Amino acid sequence: MDAIYFFLTIALAVGLTMLFTWFKKNNITLKWNEWVLGILGLLLALFAIQHTYASATYEFVYTSAWIVGVIVLLLAVVPLLFAARSVRRRVDK
Repeated sequence: MDAIYFFLTIALAVGLTMLFTWFKKNNITLKWNEWVLGILGLLLALFAIQHTYASATYEFVYTSAWIVGVIVLLLAVVPLLFAARSVRRRVDK
């Protein structure tokens, strides 16, 4: 197993812990659809990172790695933005 997966797991755990701590401190709750959109965006982002790394490192197909990585990362941003917008609208009321 490569070190990138170890550091990616550590960064993900620290980031999610900080996010949930911030939610708790600011008294923000998430509805079920915001959870689904957030998890979908996170999984797409993790898939893009893993695909880009594996294609470039093991298969040496750099063009495909970067093109698919960028496209999937852009697709991962969409549900994350919708979830953030939904939370912001509900909290600002």
